[in-house]
Amino acid sequence: QMNSSQLSDVAMFCNNYPNIDMNFSINKGPMMGSSEEEENEDITTQVNSGDNVSIVIQFQRDVDEEEDDDDEENNHKPNKTKDDPTANRTVFSSRYPSQNGKKLESWWVVVGDYNTNTLLTLKKVNIGNITKTKVEFSAPDSPGDYNIR
Repeated sequence: QMNSSQLSDVAMFCNNYPNIDMNFSINKGPMMGSSEEEENEDITTQVNSGDNVSIVIQFQRDVDEEEDDDDEENNHKPNKTKDDPTANRTVFSSRYPSQNGKKLESWWVVVGDYNTNTLLTLKKVNIGNITKTKVEFSAPDSPGDYNIR
């Protein structure tokens, strides 16, 4: 059973957990997004064996104006800036303190072949309100259909 301080910490963490939408384009194709596509719908792009593949990914954080107001009312310094699309976020974590007292939120972009359980690339990114990043990898040498996620 949790005491009130622990319960407060859990509530603070849950309230700060972000809602992030992701859109992407492959080899300068049109932007495709998880919110616009059906979850089970295949998105196919023709890539030849051994080609260098680049994926441009755009992350957009859903910033709730009420959360910013709540932080200000409770005399907490808001770590979300709705007007700054590149603002980095600080992490609420008592377990992993940093030297300056702030730890920036980071996320991992992982791209792999689902069927063969093969990692193709990964990249650590800091996500503001709107962030674009590019990941690159070599297409598999063997021709065929791949389930890249």
